[in-house]
Amino acid sequence: MRLPIRSDSRAVLMGVGEYDDPTLPPIPAASRNLHDLQAAITHPDNGGFHVERCEIISPRYADKPTARVADLGDDARDMFLVYYCGHAERASDGELILTLADTTRKQLEYTGLRMSDLQRAIMTSRAQIRVLILDCCFSGAALPSVLGNDDADAIINAARIEGAFILTSSAANKTSNAPPGEQYTAFTGVMIEVLREGIPEGPETISLNDLYTALDWKLRARNHPAPKRVNNGTASEIALVRNNAFDPRAKAPDAGGPAYMSLYSQVADADNEPRSRIIALEEITDKAKKGKEDFRIALTIIATNTDLPLLFQINAIYQLSLLGEVPAAVAGLQTMTVNASAEALEEAHRTLTLPSSTQEWLEQLKQDNWNAPFQRYQRWHMHLTDADLWGIHMARMMRAMRLDINTCIAAVDQLANVLKDTDLAISTVKGLRRDGSFTHIEHEALDDFLRKLTIT
Repeated sequence: MRLPIRSDSRAVLMGVGEYDDPTLPPIPAASRNLHDLQAAITHPDNGGFHVERCEIISPRYADKPTARVADLGDDARDMFLVYYCGHAERASDGELILTLADTTRKQLEYTGLRMSDLQRAIMTSRAQIRVLILDCCFSGAALPSVLGNDDADAIINAARIEGAFILTSSAANKTSNAPPGEQYTAFTGVMIEVLREGIPEGPETISLNDLYTALDWKLRARNHPAPKRVNNGTASEIALVRNNAFDPRAKAPDAGGPAYMSLYSQVADADNEPRSRIIALEEITDKAKKGKEDFRIALTIIATNTDLPLLFQINAIYQLSLLGEVPAAVAGLQTMTVNASAEALEEAHRTLTLPSSTQEWLEQLKQDNWNAPFQRYQRWHMHLTDADLWGIHMARMMRAMRLDINTCIAAVDQLANVLKDTDLAISTVKGLRRDGSFTHIEHEALDDFLRKLTIT
């Protein structure tokens, strides 16, 4: 991974902290964001940019900021980086509009900066690498949705031009954080922290991908909105700064930083091979059980990370409850059901604590109003494979956790289509069909879904 070529790269940092419109509250941290971010990326020893080629502007509509961006981008051949911090709103057509110093909420669409205009200005640059970083409410809307449902993760080609990288402080339908009294906004503050302090056990330079990984970990761990990224081409491998925490004595520094952060990143990366994600989750769980605090934190983050497959969350929630981290487990469960409680976790533990004999287990199923498997000859002769048993146990755990029919089906759908295990998905639906508490309509929904799985 290399740093930008300083003489051929440019950065423009835009931010608005004071507004003419009194209905748009000031953002005192914006000015500090701009100046300290500039200091981080233009550090004479570690930074990837010359300070004289990193411009700060606080734009007004009359300043024609897109023209200035286009002009600066025309002078870049290697990397062109654009950063914005300020309020943002959604236009009537759903497009993200960045607010300027003289933007008025009443005439937002006429006095603000449309994302499409800024993006066009960036993409006219002849730079090989174009980077857009947004720290604002609804910043994920800069990633144009192909589904029309504000699902930023569905967007895989936002920039539509090779060599573009977009990093945003939140998803399209989420607000960003600017905690009152804090030195920086949450997103930019963590970004400055990473760029200044570096990533322990990480590589010599901090690439855009490394920066995203560290931001995702740190922001989630501090209960801030999670960042989003769209990477098109090789831009993500370009570094912004040298890693100030790099230890040249380390034999093989991990590109993902510390082991707990690296493993979490493997779990969280939707592009990673499903089996690798599962193995990484199992390794986090194993280390958490051995009392390693950072890995317990990783489980806590996974439990509440709604971007992950539901079964990953469910697994983390269950393991946290076994480790005695009940409040963290309940917090994770609350992302799935309004009926989350410590009692639900206790019930899940009871259903997964197997009795000493098969016959006792079958009796337990019947007592809980579940259709017990048929015994063909004796208690240990049943038409059940390991997958069938796994499906029953997973179904029982989901229902004990008070997950409704729609959430259960969504979890199984992800098991088949995201984690690529249709056989276990089928076994889990068959397990759910044994639950006698479902209504007739709910059983029909399970039957319909089972048919779809067996057809595919």
